[in-house]
Amino acid sequence: MKLAKKYFIPVVAVLAVAAVVLILLMTRDGIFSGSGDQSVERPFQVFRMDLSDKITEIGEVKPIRVFSLRFPVDEKVVKIYVSEDEIVKKGDPLLCIDDTQVLSRKNSLESQILKTEYELAASETVNKKMKLELEENILNARNNVFLNERKKEVAREMFEKDLISRDKLDFIENQALAARNALEMLLEEEKKVEKESLRVKAVEKTLESLKYQLKQLEEILNDCCLEAPADGKVIWMSQVKEGEIAVRGEPAVRVANLQEIEITTQLFESDVWRIERGAEIFVRSGEERIPAELKRISSVAEKSQSGTRFPCYLRAENIGERFRVGSNVEVLFLVDKRPNVLVVPLKYLIQKEGGSFVLKKEEKRVRETPVETGFDDTRYVEIIDGLKEGDTIIYPYERF
Repeated sequence: MKLAKKYFIPVVAVLAVAAVVLILLMTRDGIFSGSGDQSVERPFQVFRMDLSDKITEIGEVKPIRVFSLRFPVDEKVVKIYVSEDEIVKKGDPLLCIDDTQVLSRKNSLESQILKTEYELAASETVNKKMKLELEENILNARNNVFLNERKKEVAREMFEKDLISRDKLDFIENQALAARNALEMLLEEEKKVEKESLRVKAVEKTLESLKYQLKQLEEILNDCCLEAPADGKVIWMSQVKEGEIAVRGEPAVRVANLQEIEITTQLFESDVWRIERGAEIFVRSGEERIPAELKRISSVAEKSQSGTRFPCYLRAENIGERFRVGSNVEVLFLVDKRPNVLVVPLKYLIQKEGGSFVLKKEEKRVRETPVETGFDDTRYVEIIDGLKEGDTIIYPYERF
């Protein structure tokens, strides 16, 4: 008796499992299905809907124009006004660095410029006066040389005719020699004045260089407080904190113009012509879905892990306000659309050598009905002939 009780519960459990398995097998074979059509009752009522062939790709929201601002000098950051992802207006302050040293250098340069300008003005005045006087003296000296040379020639002719004495001839010749020496001295003086003119020109160059340095310092001084160059969004900030030293030339802030943003994706060559022919395009991220417009498809392919693909550029209204710059979005290309057509799920089709069939339910029996199919979107297929709206079909057993 004890032995019977010991095995009673396991035997009952085994019999229960066997009964469940038997019921399932009988149901699968149609014994309890109410028909011999070897199908599982999963009725579907034929209806109408819009079908479309779509290509889905992943795109990136990218700014067309990004302003990259850099640290102008090696100085301490004294104030940071913004953070990443913050919307800014043109002229808004972004960050400031210490401008004490720049101001000191600027004041020193301004002092040098004033001193050089004074020196140049004085030199130019003196040089101009000396040059004018010297030019006048040289002109007079040349005339004097010419007159004395003429006198000398006449005196020699007169001496040969014994009209003047030797002493008189020597005196006239000495006067001519003195006139020529005076001219040579003036010409030597002219060379000195020319050298002085070169020195003035050197001072002018120095002044020009100082003014250029001042202009550069003023630009650096203006950049010590970086401002937003356009309305947009801060998409990147340097990790340098307030009180830390910034490195000259290193990136400080990047601002993207939200009015100039596009979506980029890549297409296989087999899809390019279908999209260029006139596709309806949507961009989606989460629940947000907006229409987009094709800007262009690059004619130059790029290599990627998925193969050779062509960059594609899209535009959409207010995309910078709807999606984060740099984020990924789903790009949906509707390349073919069939409005208001009869459809059934693709999985309800039975494919045979003679064509396509469905299991159509007619009152209490199921009949295998041939159908003519058309376009499909990988989930539903268009029914051109063989069914009408409201017909009921059931899921075929062999596809369960």
